Amino acid sequence: MKLYEIVEKIGLKVKSMEEKDVEIEKGYCCDLLSEVMGRAEAGCIWITVHTNMNVLGVASMLDIKAVIIAEGHEADDTFIEKAREEGIALFESSENGFTLSGKLYEMGIR
Repeated sequence: MKLYEIVEKIGLKVKSMEEKDVEIEKGYCCDLLSEVMGRAEAGCIWITVHTNMNVLGVASMLDIKAVIIAEGHEADDTFIEKAREEGIALFESSENGFTLSGKLYEMGIR
């Protein structure tokens, strides 16, 4: 599914999205960075509540295409700018990771 379709269907708040036509087939939901490093797949969309720079470091290292900051947490301007520099799409949502994961699953993201 195209990234822009995910954004529209879930109603994500876009903070950074340079490429709208990125294809997303997989997702991962976790807040423990070491777990993400060992289990998330390249090209996925990652759901977390963290907004520290280590999130972008892990996402960049693993070639994660998009990050959703869940539960109403907000990224600061420095975080958003770094996401743009790294080419990582960044979104915010007031919904929790469980709900977001279910919506992605219903859309065929596994």
